[in-house]
Amino acid sequence: MAASVSGINERFESSYRRLFGEDIASQGDEAFFQDFYDRFFSHSEEIRSMFRNTDMAHQRTALRRSLFDLVTFYATGIVSARLRRIAQVHQDLHFRPELYDVWLDALISCVEEHDPACDEMTSLAWRLALTPGVTYMKLWHQTDISPLDGP
Repeated sequence: MAASVSGINERFESSYRRLFGEDIASQGDEAFFQDFYDRFFSHSEEIRSMFRNTDMAHQRTALRRSLFDLVTFYATGIVSARLRRIAQVHQDLHFRPELYDVWLDALISCVEEHDPACDEMTSLAWRLALTPGVTYMKLWHQTDISPLDGP
């Protein structure tokens, strides 16, 4: 069954609203974000050690904001200053580019569990929406400047 771009976008947006309402920065199921970090940390000691001395309440807020920035990038193609800072911080922390795939898989797994209407196409819609931003973050590690900053 072929899905149109607008159909994929609608699936993503509907799921996003079910999970986070209209304002992810201040709303959303706290259990979703806790579950995400549980899944992400379960992947490896390397990931757990990166967050060993982290204030996780603050980190969950940072995740909410970064999701908003990734979705904004998907919707507009504009890299926010905050997304650039996030990329730089991850580079400074030696967050290997391969770990972004682990991050995305953990996030999609949470979407599948926490969104009662999530199906295969909704999961795909989330991947398509977040992949541009994840790719941007990976490219940051391969260049000396932000890939979209220009000359």
